[in-house]
Amino acid sequence: MTRDDELWHLFEAGVMPPGGLSHADHVRLAWICLRREPLLAALGRLTTGLRRLAASVGKPEGYHETITWAYVLLINERLERHGRDLDWETFTGRNADLLARKGAGSALVRYYQPETLRSELARKVYLLPDRAAPLRIAADGDPDQCQGGACGRTTRGTAASAGAVVPSADLTACLMRPLPTSSTAALTRPTTTR
Repeated sequence: MTRDDELWHLFEAGVMPPGGLSHADHVRLAWICLRREPLLAALGRLTTGLRRLAASVGKPEGYHETITWAYVLLINERLERHGRDLDWETFTGRNADLLARKGAGSALVRYYQPETLRSELARKVYLLPDRAAPLRIAADGDPDQCQGGACGRTTRGTAASAGAVVPSADLTACLMRPLPTSSTAALTRPTTTR
C-alpha cells in the first residue's frame, strides 16, 4: 500500500494517522481527493471527513471551514494549471506556498487578513478572501499583483496565457476605485416612470 493509499484509507475510515494529521497531510489529502473526484464532490468529502476526524479526537473546534475551502480551491486550481497527473513531489516542488502553514510564505497570506482567519465566523463558514487584488498570471504560471482588469488598466489574453487577468480573491478594492467621468454615464440606470 502506498503512502497516499494508506493516508486516504485512514481518512475514509475516520481514523487519525499515528502522530496526528500535519498541515502537509491535510494538503496531501486534498491533492489525493482532487485527483480522484471533481471539485464539488471532493470539497464535500474533505469537509465531512475533516470534521469527523476533529470530532474523533475530541476537538470539533479544530475544524476550520474557511481554511479548508481556501486550500481545496487553491489546490484544485494548481492541479488544473500544472496537470492532475503530477506526482506529490513534483506538485509540492511547484507549490511550496501550499505547504507553508503560516507566515509570509503561506498561500493564504495573499488572500486573507490574519484577524479574518482567527474569527469564529471563519471557522464556521467559508468567508471570501478579504485581502488580495485581482492577480495577473505570468507566463510561468506565477501570480503577480493586478496590473489590469477591473481597476481600469486592461490586459489581454486568456487565463492560461501570459498577462491574463484572472479574478481572484476580493475585487472590492479594485472595483471601488472611481471610474473616469466618461465611463460613469454608462453605468447609471435610466429613470423610469410608472
